Amino acid sequence: MSGHENERRRPGQVKEVTSLTNPIIKDIRALAQKKYRDREHAFIARDRSW
Repeated sequence: MSGHENERRRPGQVKEVTSLTNPIIKDIRALAQKKYRDREHAFIARDRSW
């Protein structure tokens, strides 16, 4: 992904996202594709209410 590991991996921290072009959002959206999940060994856990 785009090298924002330190920003993404701080449990309990909240970061305001003001743009869909934010690199963190781009990384999260990329995880919708299996090749990125496999490459990054990552996944998205989401609530059923989404």
